[in-house]
Amino acid sequence: MSTLRKGELAELVPLLQSQQLRKRDLVVSPSCITMENGVVCVTDIPDDVFDSEQLSSQLEGLGVGVEGSTESVVCFEPTKGAHSQIADVLGIPRRYYQLLQDEQPELLATNVTDRFRYVSDSSGRQYLLRTLVSDDGEIDNVLRAVLSNRFKMVDHLDLLITALDSVREFSKEAGVEVVPGDCTLTDTHMHVTFTCPDIEVEAPDVLRQYFPPSRGGTKAGKPSIISGFKIGNSETGHGQWAMKPRIVELSCLNGWIQKKDAVSGIHLGSKMDEGVVTWSEDTRTKELELIQSQIGDAVKYFLSYDYLNGAVRDMSERAGEPLERPRQTVEEVCATLNYSEERANAVLDAFLVSGDHSAVGVSRAITYEAQGLDDPTEQYAVEEMAFELIESAAKIDSKLSS
Repeated sequence: MSTLRKGELAELVPLLQSQQLRKRDLVVSPSCITMENGVVCVTDIPDDVFDSEQLSSQLEGLGVGVEGSTESVVCFEPTKGAHSQIADVLGIPRRYYQLLQDEQPELLATNVTDRFRYVSDSSGRQYLLRTLVSDDGEIDNVLRAVLSNRFKMVDHLDLLITALDSVREFSKEAGVEVVPGDCTLTDTHMHVTFTCPDIEVEAPDVLRQYFPPSRGGTKAGKPSIISGFKIGNSETGHGQWAMKPRIVELSCLNGWIQKKDAVSGIHLGSKMDEGVVTWSEDTRTKELELIQSQIGDAVKYFLSYDYLNGAVRDMSERAGEPLERPRQTVEEVCATLNYSEERANAVLDAFLVSGDHSAVGVSRAITYEAQGLDDPTEQYAVEEMAFELIESAAKIDSKLSS
């Protein structure tokens, strides 16, 4: 699968368009799923369960049927996330699954195939398989997810276009510029950040003692914060779609996500029947209209002076006085986050250099260090903890000082 790490919107859109053309979704009985040589194969469903000729026709419609075979068989290379989901739905401990995958793949294939047959016989449940199929023979077919057949699909491209439409409308009405920022696409998630440089406030109470490390801030040294938000989605069952306010410090480009104000939707819908999944245009339009209404209202709220001033006031009220045990507090907070020694040292270095030895300074050092992580999904998870980390640092310092 093609991925993108903190790229531009012009790079993300073609990737999503290409994936959209290759997407195929199947609802199948577990009896149709086997594993061979590390890949997952979907075969004809037995006649007493489902019309095998009908499934043959559907699989051939994917363009990946095996010619000359009495059965239609299509094989997919599972992503890491799909492997984890297979382990979970079959009740195989992940560590044991990984061990077999690394050392005894034939035994893993036997385990997976037998467990799928057992699940089919004992429960009668069905699974939604989200896949990408090869369009030129050079790219492997990919199994992206193994999910409940009640999973409600909200695709990345639809969500992004809906958000862009809302942003365009808001910009025109409010007379402000909203700028797309970092765009990330992984096997499991999409993240896109937006900022509104025209909605800016100075925050001397929060930033007056802060000397930001050089990270490309546009107004280094000026105690200013701008408004923004982040949209995120998982098409593979690794989280709900969500739009979250994300304010940005101009001096160091640190992001602070206020997750309590998030607008989101769970991927849960009505049960889908067996076969290839297709959505009517009417169903898709109604779903996107609801999402657009939610996103449109959130854009107006998040990109306002009222919201930005409230977020800055929240930071200021939590900041407090300089910590009495700053070094020990940083070390203790990093320990609660299970950071490695190397990562904890990087946070401590950023904290000591910054000059801000308050509880806000601890959180800022942690979010600053997160900007360098290879996985932006992890970075944004850290940013979602930013406000909570202020409180945590203050409590730990108080305990250490008592």
